[in-house]
Amino acid sequence: MRVLVTGGSGTLGGAVVRQAIADGHEVVATYASRVGDADVSWVRMDIREAVDFSTVRPDVVVHTAYKQSDWRTTADGAANVAVAARKAGARLVHVSSDAVFSGNAGEPYDEWAVPDPCWPYGAAKAAAETAVRAIDPTAAIVRTSLIIPPRVTLPPVLFTDDIRCPVDVSDLACALLELADSTEKGVFHVAGAEALSRYELGMLVAKRDGLDPARFSKGPRNVPGPLDVRLDCSYTQSLLKTRLRGASEFLGW
Repeated sequence: MRVLVTGGSGTLGGAVVRQAIADGHEVVATYASRVGDADVSWVRMDIREAVDFSTVRPDVVVHTAYKQSDWRTTADGAANVAVAARKAGARLVHVSSDAVFSGNAGEPYDEWAVPDPCWPYGAAKAAAETAVRAIDPTAAIVRTSLIIPPRVTLPPVLFTDDIRCPVDVSDLACALLELADSTEKGVFHVAGAEALSRYELGMLVAKRDGLDPARFSKGPRNVPGPLDVRLDCSYTQSLLKTRLRGASEFLGW
């Protein structure tokens, strides 16, 4: 399978690139300003404008590229990638986010929950989902949560009221490629099996990395944006061989 990964030099994109190589796929990756460290074909691409995949000829496009503060990259870019993938006849896996939800539901959000974003990034991600679904009804739209790479830098203050379902980046990469190699379409939730506050997550990271927990303060977030956003992944997990581990497990506790 020839796999094109947009945003291949990012945290998630890089993990998808490495996993695709390990799975024996031929990989091409795009970048905006710097190439990644994987030994693949790199293509500089500005997805804010119309793009063309005809020279790449991918079988699958895994779209991970975004920029949180830029509507054109996150929303318009997703539409441009979807159009290019459709023209190339490629299977599209679009990565979305739990940011499309306000956190006001009072219960976990399943794959059929209607987005109700309460901040600009969430609105851009929701717009991207709508565009992708309209352009390519056969695409897989994958909402995920807080992505945890092998190395994590903790902030000095860890929020006690900001709750997510952290996912290991390698678990997410495997799930994306598994969906890419399927005919499943629609919305899927791929997040960790455990809901934690940023403080609880930070304490797990500190223990794993041998850091003194006393170095970190805790408190409420006090900035705009959703707080308690938990993704119900039970439907998607029933389709996947990849097991979506909770943070306590993948961080070794």
